Amino acid sequence: MVVENFDVYYWIDEVSVTVWVTGIIYQGQDQIAALRRMPKRNEMG
Repeated sequence: MVVENFDVYYWIDEVSVTVWVTGIIYQGQDQIAALRRMPKRNEMG
């Protein structure tokens, strides 16, 4: 999803009827590199 100059990445949990925002990245950045730098689920506190 695009919001102004940002790409918003999200995950829809249909079971709990919840939308989780997993990342917001400025469009001027290399999207693939920025996604690779994001913490993984098991690295988050």
